[in-house]
Amino acid sequence: MKALRANFGFIVLCLVELAVGVVLLIDPDRFTRAVLFVVGAVLLIAGVVCVIRYFISSPEMAVMEKNLAIGLLCLLAGALFVFRNSLFPSLTHIYGIALLVVGAVKFQQGIDRLRFHMPYWYLTVINALIALVISVLILIDPFKAMEMLWRVVAIALIVEAVLDLAAVITGIKAGPVPSGPPLGKVPERFTAGGNAAVDNTDFQPVSNDAAAPAAPPADQNPAPYTPEDMKPVDPDESK
Repeated sequence: MKALRANFGFIVLCLVELAVGVVLLIDPDRFTRAVLFVVGAVLLIAGVVCVIRYFISSPEMAVMEKNLAIGLLCLLAGALFVFRNSLFPSLTHIYGIALLVVGAVKFQQGIDRLRFHMPYWYLTVINALIALVISVLILIDPFKAMEMLWRVVAIALIVEAVLDLAAVITGIKAGPVPSGPPLGKVPERFTAGGNAAVDNTDFQPVSNDAAAPAAPPADQNPAPYTPEDMKPVDPDESK
């Protein structure tokens, strides 16, 4: 249950990715237009707010925050998202590059799980290979049709979400990846067949007598104080 709570955010993200992939597969053109319109509207509102904040703030604060430049960029990007449909190929290419990076990272994660002899490592490797193949297809764009390209993106989202959920569930059952050396790996100096000679001094017992400090000889012990030693000294006698 604790591992499930720790991965709750990632599980929700996978479910959202799955839902987006299903909707995108059903009607890619309308869905992408709606998404672009919403993103463009948010950027336009953010741009207006940044421009207003620039003019109502003090000159010193305006120089530090750069709200005018940020606002103009948001207004330009928002207008392009709302009024231009030619951005679809650019968005698919951006997604293809992101999927390529994610696939490379997941491939290393799968190999790490294999080296640690963890179960279900092949799910992560399969997920990574699918992500790499789909990213290459998106970047090359052999279909030459926007609707088909978006359907490929939708299939990629669905497959990625399902495999990510499977990897999370199997990872929770198998436990986290250890951060130390691979399981079953014993240092060479402690193995009987290792090339390095075993230092027997590491296994010598330590004597308590040797560790204890030696007592001083009896003749070096200071004599105990007597009542005569505790008498005050008369200044006249010292003269």
